[in-house]
Amino acid sequence: MAVQNAFEMVRPRGVDVPSAAPVERKPGREPIHLPGSIPRVLDRKGCLNAPLAPRVYGSISVEGRAAGDASVLKRQAIVKGGL
Repeated sequence: MAVQNAFEMVRPRGVDVPSAAPVERKPGREPIHLPGSIPRVLDRKGCLNAPLAPRVYGSISVEGRAAGDASVLKRQAIVKGGL
């Protein structure tokens, strides 16, 4: 016979079982991707963190030759148009 303490003498120990049955998780739906939307970065909890696209407002952006030529032409058109 196993040695019992005062509590176990009054109320015998039951079978070791988990308090609740484990819940099987199902994968959630895939997020909606709208055309032209930029990819987003999610943190470890799945919350929206930051866009992956570089910010072009307020800072210098690195652009290729074709994009640079296009932005120069755009600026010149704006200056000529008086906007």
